[in-house]
Amino acid sequence: MFLFESVCKRSLVFFYFSLKEVVPLTETFYTLPGAPRLAVLGDFHNGDPLPILRSLEKQKPDIIAIPGDLVYGSPPDHGLMTEQQKNVLPLLRGAAGIAPVFFSPGNHESILCREDWDAISSCGVQILDNRWVRHGNIWLGGLTSHYVLNHRAYMLSHPSCERYIRRRYSDESWVPIREPDLSWLEPLPEGYTVLLCHHPEYYPLLPRLNLIVSAHAHGGQIRLFGRGLFAPGQGWFPKYTCGIHDGRFIISRGLTNTTWVPRLFNPPEIVYIFPES
Repeated sequence: MFLFESVCKRSLVFFYFSLKEVVPLTETFYTLPGAPRLAVLGDFHNGDPLPILRSLEKQKPDIIAIPGDLVYGSPPDHGLMTEQQKNVLPLLRGAAGIAPVFFSPGNHESILCREDWDAISSCGVQILDNRWVRHGNIWLGGLTSHYVLNHRAYMLSHPSCERYIRRRYSDESWVPIREPDLSWLEPLPEGYTVLLCHHPEYYPLLPRLNLIVSAHAHGGQIRLFGRGLFAPGQGWFPKYTCGIHDGRFIISRGLTNTTWVPRLFNPPEIVYIFPES
């Protein structure tokens, strides 16, 4: 009996980690009128850069968009976050050698310090922190996560000599920021507009743009009957987890799995958006 229970437990553990980790990366393609040849890398979370870079080299996009969450986890006890998470900078350097890279901050970037942002920029990456930039005849913008705004505001009101401030939002006087800053979005620039927006739940707040790319929902983690089960910021049975909505809003299922819950019927993906021929 003991042997049978031991075998069953080992089998369940093996099955769990097989589901959690050994999920192949897929490529998902969309075509839109007037769109640039664009790759979307969402929710990298310090994953494995090699299959991503191989895919980029094969597909040869003109622009690489990263709508947030390059990093994952808590601030390190020593050194830089971007140094401790050893796959982040290699991904960025490799991607920048293939096409121009544009990155907007997601919720996990709230913990980064100034040196981390400098390290990201040094890889040849344009950081879109609540701003528009022009690239040829395309305008790209990045809507910064309210988590980042919240942490910055907290740091300004609680000065510290620490590189990474462990947030202590228990102060009764502290009023957290719960919405993104939309003030910079309009007036919209003239031309084709692409917005990197980490949080898909922001979509109803946005003006009409040509293209919005998002991530964060991880496809709903478990997909049943074509619908995600849960997403942060949206809760159970969320509306926006993956795919294309309204012909202009595209959500990536993300590149990795970071929770103890395995992905089911929900493989990680690189999204490619090409112009209609």
